[in-house]
Parts: sequence; C-alpha cells; structure tokens
Amino acid sequence: MMIGADLLRMSVFALIAFPLPTWALLVLAFASALATPPFEAARVAVTPEAAGDERMPDAIALTNITFQVAQVIGFATAG
Repeated sequence: MMIGADLLRMSVFALIAFPLPTWALLVLAFASALATPPFEAARVAVTPEAAGDERMPDAIALTNITFQVAQVIGFATAG
C-alpha cells in the first residue's frame, strides 16, 4: 500500500513538472493528495509491528521528528 501510494504520488509530481494550465495543476495536486490517506494509514498500522510495544514511544517520536525536519527542509529549499 505504501509503495503504491508513493509511486502514484511520484508519477503525479513528475507530471506537475511540465508546463500545464492552472486547472490541470489543480487536478494533479488533488490527485496526489488522494494517495496520502492510504499511505498514512498503512504507516500507522505498520509502526507497532515494526517497533514493538516497548519501543512505541520512540518510534512515534522519531516519526514526528522526521516529518518536521522534512517540512523545514522543504520550506527552506522551495521558499
């Protein structure tokens, strides 16, 4: 599920790189956003199995830190 969602988002973002009309960019942005909920649901479902009960707080913290660092880097490079 996670790989399929990432592949879908990757292909949509590759299309966004081309010069397209604004309406097409909005449709592609919407299509890329449709793949995020299944990815996040699968990620949350896999985390307890991958980390185990005793390391669950560490896994949640690492996930949150990784997301926040990725956002800061994304904003810094794009902005």
